[in-house]
Amino acid sequence: MTPRVLYDGWPLAYQPNSPTALHLTSLLAYHPAEFEALVALPAEAALSLPQNVNSHLQPTSAEVGSRLRWEQRILPKLGKSLQADLVHLCGGSPALFGNPNQLLSPTAIDIFAADMPGSRSPASLTTRLRDAMGQGGLARVSGIFWPEDLPAPDVKHQIIRLPRITHPAFVSPMNRDSFFEANIQQDGPGHKDRLRLADFPEQGIPETFILYHGSLLAKDLQRLFNAWSWAAGSIGEYYPLLIAGVDRTSHQRILPLLKEYQLEASVRLLSPLTLTGLIGLYRECSALFLPVVDSLWQGAIPLAMACGKPIVALETPWSDALIGPAGYLLPGSEQGAESRTLGAALITVVVEENVAEQLSLVARQRAAAWGTAEQVRRFSQSLFEAYTLLTFKQTRRQ
Repeated sequence: MTPRVLYDGWPLAYQPNSPTALHLTSLLAYHPAEFEALVALPAEAALSLPQNVNSHLQPTSAEVGSRLRWEQRILPKLGKSLQADLVHLCGGSPALFGNPNQLLSPTAIDIFAADMPGSRSPASLTTRLRDAMGQGGLARVSGIFWPEDLPAPDVKHQIIRLPRITHPAFVSPMNRDSFFEANIQQDGPGHKDRLRLADFPEQGIPETFILYHGSLLAKDLQRLFNAWSWAAGSIGEYYPLLIAGVDRTSHQRILPLLKEYQLEASVRLLSPLTLTGLIGLYRECSALFLPVVDSLWQGAIPLAMACGKPIVALETPWSDALIGPAGYLLPGSEQGAESRTLGAALITVVVEENVAEQLSLVARQRAAAWGTAEQVRRFSQSLFEAYTLLTFKQTRRQ
């Protein structure tokens, strides 16, 4: 019997523009043929799946309490009923009482380093419970997939290194078109129930703009708006800040913050887009502004680098290793000073064209290797070897 890997498809249904969803679609695109790929979905996927992937729908609402139930009860139960050899989580919280065959691709670093810049303290009781159970489940995972070009965390878990790859949709247009023609399913019977994604924002894309594609947690948005406030007066009229991937719930949370910071005129909130629309944002933006911690997998920084865009971002050990001289990195410090330096750096990138051009060139050069056929081959082979090893270990436990 072909061994099976069950993927947690929650982000495909409810967070389609998130790094977690983009990382999952990359895994599915390059999933090793020797393993059967299954995806558990709480609702119809907003993004199409490759033809060789079987999806299993277990209707679950998008509420925080439902997410906790999905991670701790529904997904483990589905894994058992489908006889999955491995359960691969992309972000999310591992089940505390699930079978010891869970793998994790952490998209958020704060699961290991809660005190680093941009980390958060859970607010609601349900969120705190989910965080606590996730920490307990983390101790039970069989392996953690980590990008080979980033410093690994000092943890006791088995760290499995994978090569960094550019999301297939963000490679060259020719490769992107051939990938979708060959691998993406047509809409099935349930496609009408999907979250409807637009190719472009209803208001259109401004000729010039700054892109933010990152965390929408309150603490991170406050960091973003503090920094943007220093740049908005100089460049906001002609280079508005576009925030990507804002769903209805987040939209209602962000509006009062914009009013509080008096940024309604220079900030636009964009609903989740199709991959075509998301690519359009990256290709057309003047710069990426990310004064928060980026995702480890398929974050905004590598996507912007693949598109050859100048970057102004928060300095962390991971962003520093990834960007090098391809962007402005500013360390987290006292909030006022940090905001001023981030805002000043963004103004420099916008005003001084030669600086932006040099950063763009270096970014594209550093990202060039991630989209090659050799890198994709290495990624698929490394994934196959990891799945084989962990399946063998799981069999021996039984």
